[in-house]
Amino acid sequence: MSELRCIASRKAILTRHRPADDPELIKVSQDHAVMAIEEYVSRVVSSAPPLRPEQIERLRGLIPAVTADVAA
Repeated sequence: MSELRCIASRKAILTRHRPADDPELIKVSQDHAVMAIEEYVSRVVSSAPPLRPEQIERLRGLIPAVTADVAA
């Protein structure tokens, strides 16, 4: 089973048995989202032709900057 499927299963179990504001459920949900995005982006980038620097910067702009509140 892939790592993404494992974490999706864990998220499904926690979702059934924990409240939405449970810290462990929130962490697993975040991890699942990041893994899904990472897998998709990797797949798309590997099939695309090489990107120009301005295209890379444009794509970087889609990811918001991390603030001190989020990082804490």
